[in-house]
Amino acid sequence: MGQYYVLLNLTKRQYFADEYMTAGKMWEILYNLYNKPFVARALVELPNNPPASAASAPRLGSWAGDRLVIIGDYSDEVPFFFTEAEQQELKSNKVKVETRSGGTEERAMNLYGFADKHYKAVGKEHLTAESTRQELARLFPKGKKTHHLVLNLDRKEYLDPTAFKEPATSVEGFARLQHGVMQGLFSQLCYSSGSGGGDVEVFMTGRWAGQRIAIREKEKIEDLDSWRDISERVAEDIEEYVLND
Repeated sequence: MGQYYVLLNLTKRQYFADEYMTAGKMWEILYNLYNKPFVARALVELPNNPPASAASAPRLGSWAGDRLVIIGDYSDEVPFFFTEAEQQELKSNKVKVETRSGGTEERAMNLYGFADKHYKAVGKEHLTAESTRQELARLFPKGKKTHHLVLNLDRKEYLDPTAFKEPATSVEGFARLQHGVMQGLFSQLCYSSGSGGGDVEVFMTGRWAGQRIAIREKEKIEDLDSWRDISERVAEDIEEYVLND
């Protein structure tokens, strides 16, 4: 059957579930559109004075700066990126499993199972991909020539859409594209300690897993020279292990 992954917001204890897909195999999530446009919409840091209609839209910008992970269901009980309090909470939740002898025993849940039981599903009421793009276009008009970067606020690393052969550098543009910087972001959020069918091994280590992510206009990033650009390496890995596989 293979290993299935789901996108979690650890900060808000939510998981992304829309009309397209809730969970999927890693290769499917990376290669297909999945919910990338809506995640871009949720992660973008809004201008100081957004239009009232956009400001009231559900979840626009609501995930900016939150800790995210795309977790696999074969993963271990305690992810490396969990705080001590999160580890204790996870360990205290038990699930009964069948043993080889035919009996049952209690084991700690892994994060995938814990989220299924305790996290809230969000995203089903989202707008369509096209209306999402139009909404972002109103916030970041093309005439302004905005250039957005995807940031890891904890590691001070970023992904630049220009490294992913995108014609647009504004979040309005890359929120609608199948192959691009959001594909790069998803590859860095994947994590599992166990492997299964559909996995892309190079992306299982979770370089950005469990860390704070946001999409910000480049000109608003202070001291950008102190940040590390990992765009080219990630784009090369996407090209080799996903697009050309």
